[in-house]
Amino acid sequence: MAIASVATLGASAVKGADQSTCVLPLAAQADAPNLVVVVFEMDNHATVDGDDSSVSSVTDSATGNTWVKARGYTNGQGTIQLGATVEVWYSVLANTIASAGTITASLTNNTSRDATAASGWEFTHAASSTISVEAGTE
Repeated sequence: MAIASVATLGASAVKGADQSTCVLPLAAQADAPNLVVVVFEMDNHATVDGDDSSVSSVTDSATGNTWVKARGYTNGQGTIQLGATVEVWYSVLANTIASAGTITASLTNNTSRDATAASGWEFTHAASSTISVEAGTE
């Protein structure tokens, strides 16, 4: 079975000093066993380019779902908060996340995070199929 788009789950953006989390409030229900992909964006902490592991973990309000990091990249620009960081996480849902539920990323180095954003999308996924991320380079 091919993966097919279901719908956007929403987007969020927050500005304010020392963000320790990045929260995506869902605009729609995300059904198990579908695939949910969330992109988290934030101020950079690293001053060099590459994956600085800005997100330490991802959880959701349904609990019991496992979140996996697909990729991360920081454009450091040589100075903290001058560039940006993006991380892509996904879950094949074991439990449905209700509309108005949340998906939350816990951030490292939160004193450098004054702006965060997130967006999510849901895709159909057959329970018997697997998801894999192709190897790549930044």
